[in-house]
Amino acid sequence: MSFSDLFQREINILTQARQLIQDETYSDNCMLPEYKLMVKHYNKLLKQTRRLVKMSDIMQNDLNELNDRLEKLSSLDGLTGIPNRRCFDNAYEKEWKQAQRNGTALSIIMVDIDYFKLFNDTYGHASGDTCLKRVASALSSATKRPMDIVARYGGEEFAAVLPDTNIEGAQIVAKNMRQQVEALDIAHVESKVADHVTVSIGISSIQTPMYSSHTPETLIKVADDMLYKAKSSGRNRVCS
Repeated sequence: MSFSDLFQREINILTQARQLIQDETYSDNCMLPEYKLMVKHYNKLLKQTRRLVKMSDIMQNDLNELNDRLEKLSSLDGLTGIPNRRCFDNAYEKEWKQAQRNGTALSIIMVDIDYFKLFNDTYGHASGDTCLKRVASALSSATKRPMDIVARYGGEEFAAVLPDTNIEGAQIVAKNMRQQVEALDIAHVESKVADHVTVSIGISSIQTPMYSSHTPETLIKVADDMLYKAKSSGRNRVCS
C-alpha cells in the first residue's frame, strides 16, 4: 500500500482546504490567515508522517532480512558450514511425513570418521577441525540432488536423509561418500585400518508397506546399528 492510499482521507481534506482558501468567496474572511496556517501545519505533519512510514518500511525490511539470515545461521553447523542436527531433525521429520503420504521410499545414512579421537590426539584439535570441514565437504559433494540433506550429527558423526531413495540408491551414495573421503588422502598414521582418514557408514531404508509398523526413530536406530556393524567389522566400509 502506497502512502497516498494509506492517508487518502487526510490528503483529500488538505486538498479541499486549499481550494476553499483560494476561493474568492472567502477572501475577506478574518479567519483566513489562521486557516492558511492550519493548512501549512497539516501539510507539514503529513510530510513528516510520510517520512516515518518510509523509515518504518525500511526498518521492517531490514528486520525481515536479518531474521532470514539468523534462521539460516541457526540451521548450519558453525564449524563445517553444512546443516546441523537441528536442521537434519526438521528435514527428516518433513521427509518422513511426505514419503508416508506419497508412498515413496526414504533412506538414512549415518557416517562416522574412523579413529577420530586418535587423529585429534596425534595432530591436534586445529587439524581435527580442518579434517571435519574437509570430510563434511566431501560427504556433501557425494550427493547430487538438492533435496538430499547431509548434516553434522554430532562430534565426528554425520547423517544424510535421502528422499525417494531405496536401499540400492542409498548404497550407491554411501559408497561414493566413502570413496570421496578416501580421495582426500588426509594422513592418519594412528589409524588401524589405513594410513589416511576413512569413514564407516551405516544405511537404513524404508518402503511403502513398512510405514505403518515403523517410526522415524526406528529408521535412525537401524542406520545406527548398521554403523556399529560397519565399525565392529573392521571399519572403512558400508553396511546396510
